[in-house]
Amino acid sequence: HPLYRCVFGLGGHESARNALLAENAERVIVVGTALDEITTGGWDPKAVLSDRLIHLSNNPEHLSRSIMARRCILGSPRLLFQSFAEHLEHDPERIEVECRPAPDGFPAHMTYADKAACLSQSVPIKPQALFWTLNQLVPTNARVLMDTGNSFLWGAHYWHTYQRASCKAQLVHIGMGFATMGWAIGAAVGMALAHRDIPVVCFTGDGSILMSGQEMTVAREYNLNILFIILNDSHLGMIKHGQRLGGAEDTANRLPPVDFAAMARALGLRAHRIERLGQLDEIDVTQVFDEPGPCVLDVLIDANETPPMQQRSKVLTAGSGMERVPNV
Repeated sequence: HPLYRCVFGLGGHESARNALLAENAERVIVVGTALDEITTGGWDPKAVLSDRLIHLSNNPEHLSRSIMARRCILGSPRLLFQSFAEHLEHDPERIEVECRPAPDGFPAHMTYADKAACLSQSVPIKPQALFWTLNQLVPTNARVLMDTGNSFLWGAHYWHTYQRASCKAQLVHIGMGFATMGWAIGAAVGMALAHRDIPVVCFTGDGSILMSGQEMTVAREYNLNILFIILNDSHLGMIKHGQRLGGAEDTANRLPPVDFAAMARALGLRAHRIERLGQLDEIDVTQVFDEPGPCVLDVLIDANETPPMQQRSKVLTAGSGMERVPNV
């Protein structure tokens, strides 16, 4: 929609934050969120947490965190918006708006941390380019999971379902709050078991796979239609980049190099080691879902690309005296 400004919060877009500033929004209506660190962009007082806020939720604990709000409404969002939706549906002046990208292929009215990186063919692979490319290749009805860690950040920023022909069909699942690393691996198995006719895509990191990767054997046992995409950079990425952005000690974030494609084949799964973006075309990702059983893409990504987490680092280091260090 032309009014859509994309994601606000951790991993989100500056265009969304700008839309919520006082000079652009007289009121901010928030529905059903706990207003935690992630969803508020690090408790951003200029965008959400102010006396412009109207907070609606059926959970009283949510409302206890918005004491600065102009109005807190405890009730059912469904009941409140049902009549409003019916009014819009039958409004004779309502204009249908077609979702179309800008001439350059990107969604209009949005800002990106690094749009140019989405089109990069460099080696190692830019995470931005990986997410942007796969976003246009996976089936439109796929259920997509972004695991805790850098997968969450890259996914929130560069994965867009509304670009696609049937944007209402595709669902994206992200663990809010402090979900454990590796949750998406087991969740992908459960999701594929519940809906065997719908493909599942699981983005996860090398750290999560080293913790919970053995769950892929369950996907093999039940011949589930899951594509596991492993962001392999031999680091705990969110830890490493958080340390560097905050000026903290660069420690305890390195992982041993692992060939996860070989590991997956040893577990009985189809697997490909992806070292350059063009290999996605060579293996024909669109055909991966037509073959029965799970598949693994072990993608060697650029470890030096910083995910969109700068706002969180500013909040965490505020008043600490730490200075941001350049990305190296």
